[in-house]
Amino acid sequence: MLVDDELANSTLKRLINETGIPSRMFKYELQDDFQLLFISVAIDDLAQSNLEAQIPHIAAILKELMPVRENDYSWVVGFLRGGEVVESCFGGNLAIPDWDGEQFVE
Repeated sequence: MLVDDELANSTLKRLINETGIPSRMFKYELQDDFQLLFISVAIDDLAQSNLEAQIPHIAAILKELMPVRENDYSWVVGFLRGGEVVESCFGGNLAIPDWDGEQFVE
């Protein structure tokens, strides 16, 4: 399954609704011939404790919504502070099915 603008926009809408992070903080790109959704989140106005609480929730939403692919990721989220990536989560790789976006599921 390819990742298109419709899937990307519906995914962002859900992230915005469920995290409370303002829509202006999210941007996305479709990469790898429409097989990867890269989301950047500008977190300059977000407290570190709030970010740490949101990352597992964001990863769970993406794991639920995004397609998976063999030996590569179908989604990546980069959290930017001052324009630099300070944190990330990623998933959708069938080669590591017990990866939840942040860590291995025990």
